[in-house]
Amino acid sequence: SEYPSIVSTEPAARSEFDLYLDEGKLYYVKESCGSDDVQDGFFLHIVPADLDDLPDNREQYGFDNLDFGFDVRGVLFDGKCVASIGLPQYDIARITTGQYDGVNRIWAAEIVSEYPSIVSTEPAARSEFDLYLDEGKLHYVKEPCNSEDVQDGFFLHIVPADLDDLPDARTEYGFDNLDFGFDVHGVLFDGKCLASINLPQYDIARITTGQYDGIDRIWEVEFAPDALE
Repeated sequence: SEYPSIVSTEPAARSEFDLYLDEGKLYYVKESCGSDDVQDGFFLHIVPADLDDLPDNREQYGFDNLDFGFDVRGVLFDGKCVASIGLPQYDIARITTGQYDGVNRIWAAEIVSEYPSIVSTEPAARSEFDLYLDEGKLHYVKEPCNSEDVQDGFFLHIVPADLDDLPDARTEYGFDNLDFGFDVHGVLFDGKCLASINLPQYDIARITTGQYDGIDRIWEVEFAPDALE
């Protein structure tokens, strides 16, 4: 009976299933759907806006795991498939979901709830990616963007205001090294790329970041967070 209400709005994301968000629930909708379409399991990974909201057993992974089977959460009727699942009550930054066959992902979709808020302010720096600082995080944003734009690694070097704040292993270098790959910290959705990194909690004097191809730097920017306040 809730089906007409669910599909009366625009989907939050589209893929093999249309995904709708409504009153704390995520709905999966597919028309012209049969039992073959729902025999494989669904994965559902939730990244909170504040990672401290994760259950203790999920902290090491950086996301909540709400994987489910259609037989538990779904219904097939009139040639349509609808599944629904209640979402955690904390503020959600990203949702990654889709189906998998036990080995590989069959399809995947992303809902990035934090994106509009991130880009509503002025970037801290601009280059191949726009860089945003927000509540102890550094966000990398590029639009339009595709997989070729993120195949190379990102370097991220942090100089503390007080060098005594560096970990012992980094003291001789004079900066913290937070280099990362987009596959670990990023998401590509709707022709956009977004990567987010938690910054150290000490006062930061300077940030140098960009991308490198294993030999040379492709692009780089340097900025002082305090100068932006």
